[in-house]
Amino acid sequence: YMPTLPDLSREVQRQLAAENRGNVPGVGTPIAKDFEAWLNYLVSTPPWLSDPDRLRNRAAFFDVAAAIHQALTEAQLRTTNDPRREWLQKLVMHWQENSASVITLNYDILVELAWLTEYQQSRHVAQDLYSVAITPIETRTGAVKGYTPEPEGQGMRLLKLHGSLTWWYSGDGSPPGDPVYDQGAQGPWEYFSRQDHHRQYVIDKAPMIVPPTAVKSEYYGNQIIRSLWVQAAEALRDADEIVIMGCSLPPSDLLFRSMLATEVKAGAAIVPVNLREDVANELEQLFEVILAGEAARVTINRNYVGKEKAVEQWVIDVVNPE
Repeated sequence: YMPTLPDLSREVQRQLAAENRGNVPGVGTPIAKDFEAWLNYLVSTPPWLSDPDRLRNRAAFFDVAAAIHQALTEAQLRTTNDPRREWLQKLVMHWQENSASVITLNYDILVELAWLTEYQQSRHVAQDLYSVAITPIETRTGAVKGYTPEPEGQGMRLLKLHGSLTWWYSGDGSPPGDPVYDQGAQGPWEYFSRQDHHRQYVIDKAPMIVPPTAVKSEYYGNQIIRSLWVQAAEALRDADEIVIMGCSLPPSDLLFRSMLATEVKAGAAIVPVNLREDVANELEQLFEVILAGEAARVTINRNYVGKEKAVEQWVIDVVNPE
């Protein structure tokens, strides 16, 4: 149920139209067909626009960002209304048992819910997965709810580089030290709750999700998000094997591609797991360019690209080999 970018673009436009906000600049033009290009047009300052038009673009960008959050939250609820997938449970347990550093650009909390399904009985909470302190939303009521992240090497770490559907902050223009609050989730999977009663605690906050635009620098000023990127780079430098699941490495995501290209060490094995075969080509091209003809310093495993159920097959082969 989680949408691809074209699906997300259509759902966002549908939501805006339903709320009588369908007059967002660019809607109805070819640019709206490319979601990233459309968001870049709204958030940047095109030199041909007047100052009033630039401000209208900027205001519309925040409407679109709110619609993204709503659309993905609804998709997440539809997903958790279905039984969890056995392969996902096995994958998350594999990460936990191998103390994997899991770097994700996704906003949803499906990994956290699958993890809670297995480990909640040991008094764990989802925040234990995060390697930085995300403030529990209950603290805004005066209550103090502590949690202890797993020590490094004693369980998986989840590094959410683009934020999360349950994270909130003070929005555009907030200072670097602005706290990020976690609305949390009650698991396990079958009993997932959005905890709507917490909505009143974030009424003055904005979702901490980094939109899929090429221009993201203002979001990376937040110290929590920056810390996650620093730890992700460290994990890449230490990794002998990097498994890239589902990420298509779009050329517009220059920052993530740059981190891969500059931080992956010589001799590392990279395993793209994707229904698209061209992801392996993208990786080969990326490292050929950066390593100036020394692409053999890394190896690209093509065994799990071009397959409809690539992730499930990887789980079968690696987690539960016959």
